[in-house]
Amino acid sequence: TGEAIQPFEISEIDSSEMDAGNMYIGFVDWGDGTVDTVTTWNGGSHVYASTGTYQVKISGDFPAFNYVSIAGAWKDYLTRIVQWGNIQWKSFFGAFGGFPNLTSLPTDYPDTTGFTDCGKLTAVCTVTAPNLDWSSTDTMKSMFYRSCLLTTTDLSNWTLRTAGVTLEDFFNESGFLSTPTFNGVSTPDLSTWNNTSGLRSLKEFARNASALKSVNLTGWDTSNVTNMFEGFKGAQNLEEIAGLSTINVSSVTTASQMFYDTQKLHFTNHNFGTSWNNWAAMTGSFSQFFYRNGYSLTAATAGPTPTVADWSMPNATGQCQNLFKESRYVDGSTLTINWNHPNCTALNAAFYLMQGVSTLNFNMTTTTALTNMLSFARRADNLDSITFGSNMDFRAVTTMQNAFFNIKIGTFNLVFDAAANFQSITNLVNFTGTASRVIATSDYDALLVRFEATNSNTVTLNAGGSQYTAGSAAATARAALIADHSWTI
Repeated sequence: TGEAIQPFEISEIDSSEMDAGNMYIGFVDWGDGTVDTVTTWNGGSHVYASTGTYQVKISGDFPAFNYVSIAGAWKDYLTRIVQWGNIQWKSFFGAFGGFPNLTSLPTDYPDTTGFTDCGKLTAVCTVTAPNLDWSSTDTMKSMFYRSCLLTTTDLSNWTLRTAGVTLEDFFNESGFLSTPTFNGVSTPDLSTWNNTSGLRSLKEFARNASALKSVNLTGWDTSNVTNMFEGFKGAQNLEEIAGLSTINVSSVTTASQMFYDTQKLHFTNHNFGTSWNNWAAMTGSFSQFFYRNGYSLTAATAGPTPTVADWSMPNATGQCQNLFKESRYVDGSTLTINWNHPNCTALNAAFYLMQGVSTLNFNMTTTTALTNMLSFARRADNLDSITFGSNMDFRAVTTMQNAFFNIKIGTFNLVFDAAANFQSITNLVNFTGTASRVIATSDYDALLVRFEATNSNTVTLNAGGSQYTAGSAAATARAALIADHSWTI
């Protein structure tokens, strides 16, 4: 690079990080007139006598590097890889991990025909690496872990292993070691990848990937992927996912928190398609799935709600807590949820502090597994219409405390099915909040009638400024709740 650097020593390779089964018979030209022979997999060190820039050359049988877990100031001095040469590499696992000033990889192509692993390939690098053949590699885990990934990143036309390959943590924490200048600038286009049907895991694929602005997955066949857990969680600068509409989730068993804290991700150009409807293999939960999606967007930049109305997950278990908590969509939006989720146990804080959505149509198919709706839509203060369909089973729900606390100021619609059964409810404290929050009179009338018809517990109901119709069936129901069931209203 022409810049002065201090003398440094290249330390021995840690035996715990290398494959001792590989044969190492090679030569290292240190660039200062010294050439050493390397005959063991954990040997080789050199001290430079004077300040300067040196180019190191390796020849012979030298099938792998792994520096990802090795510390040392000398790692600051590696700035580029000049050429891959004709060595037949067997592994790039951790090959150049943790080199903060490495900014360039070669434009020629390494011989990867014997590969089985290339995880944690490089930590910080501007990558121009099209047309690579990874067809012998079964794991590409953490390949760009903590990489800066600038706008010039080229990963086009890669060929994957058809018999199965994992991309777990592929872009995990990319941008972590970068200054803010390099956050939210990378736009990798992976749409020309081959054999994507071999993909098996996208767990934490772009988790906390602050470097990414967008990613193009158009044409990917994810029908064999089983794990999407935290796939894009914490990718706070990611704005769009091209190809999102055709992602196939039919084999996915776990995907909790998939879009958690995707603060700039919007669905203006790329939304969910029908291939997302089939979650038949899903056995995990949908907890925090869209938590803080769009959180940092404004009224001017927010996008539409996700088109997820008809998802079906008959075998999924556990909670849907914080499902859309603190999410942000364009003002006046409608969100429809008609999910088939019979094993859902909790919807607590599902829409807590959600912004932009004014109409929520919620007709999830539930059963008596559902017991908790604490703070369901608390402080979702753009909501002025909430409708629960006939597929909602409230029979085992014990609490709706704060369920609609301080949503839209003024009058709002809150509609339950005419056959709704609230037999297990014991807590309706702060149901709607302050006196400025008012359930439409006809909806409040209907709710009082259903409470009296189905509930015999002693309950406290705070319904803000809501008013029932005097002399109506609702008035009779209200009086009976107080007199016969010791309700406090």
